[in-house]
Amino acid sequence: MKTFIFTLLMLPLLAYGGDTNNQAFIQGSIKIVPPIRHAQIQAGLDDGGTIRATITDAHGKTFVIYIDHRAWTTNRGDVYLNAYPSESNSVHVTNQKEFRLKIGDYDKSWTNSF
Repeated sequence: MKTFIFTLLMLPLLAYGGDTNNQAFIQGSIKIVPPIRHAQIQAGLDDGGTIRATITDAHGKTFVIYIDHRAWTTNRGDVYLNAYPSESNSVHVTNQKEFRLKIGDYDKSWTNSF
């Protein structure tokens, strides 16, 4: 009887823990599932210090992110996915706070807007 009650109490926790959509960062067709297993952060580029990082999510998918520190930008500190911020296939993260909360804040510079 005790085992049955314990099982009933644990089922909702197991069901919630398996739902990665609640934890994942999703924007359009991009889905990054925490925890991040590996992050390689490169030194700032000579455009003012844009940071490039390669991250691997819990499902083993690799993503390239850029944190914009271009000298002339109006989006200083914003995260871009897939490519350098000015490239056509670059994806500007629309919810910067959500990205940093779920995936991590790889920008430790004083110009970070968060």
